[in-house]
Amino acid sequence: MRSSCGEAGLDVRRSDLANSRPARVCPEEDDVRAIGTTASRIRADTARNRRRILASAGRLIGERGIDVGTAIVAREAGVGVATVYRHFPTRQDLLDALYAGAFAGHQNLFAEALAHDEPWRGLEFLLRRIAILRVRSGRCGAEFSARHPERLAGYREIEERCLAELLTRAGAPTAVGDLISLLDGLAGHSDETTAQRLVGHVLRGLMIAASERSVPSPARTAGDRGP
Repeated sequence: MRSSCGEAGLDVRRSDLANSRPARVCPEEDDVRAIGTTASRIRADTARNRRRILASAGRLIGERGIDVGTAIVAREAGVGVATVYRHFPTRQDLLDALYAGAFAGHQNLFAEALAHDEPWRGLEFLLRRIAILRVRSGRCGAEFSARHPERLAGYREIEERCLAELLTRAGAPTAVGDLISLLDGLAGHSDETTAQRLVGHVLRGLMIAASERSVPSPARTAGDRGP
């Protein structure tokens, strides 16, 4: 059976009308979806390149010093020099990003250490993690600190406060300055295995000192005090 459609007298089969698919309301919707997918992929690639640049820069600066060349960083990261400059137009921008990442990472370490129910566990966790980070920072940490002492001061304040809190909880001597000097000495002068062994010795020494502080002096024992 046929049906007339419009004044032009065009015949259309009813079966054709029943089986026909409705036209898309927005013919460009596939294009919009494709553009969105492409934009997401570009954002992901950009974020991945940034992470690779920062990781490579941190490793190279730790090994060779703060003045390592941009071309070397780009080659290590597997990107072009132009890509490095798009993310970090100046060397200071790159150093600032490295510092910000390190500072945020240390803050997370401090929070995790203080969250331990057992203070000795928290202290051991923090000292071992800081030791590793000091070793990995190599020359970078010392050079950056020398050039930007104002930034180091803010970090030092938080580090000292966290160590003092953990030492106090553990009942150990609060020799924060000595601990930090020891940790600083690891940068560029030790490997991770040696650093961990040294931290173990320090922890044992602190535990011995803490136990001695908790034992009453012989002159003040109950038997010697008298009536």
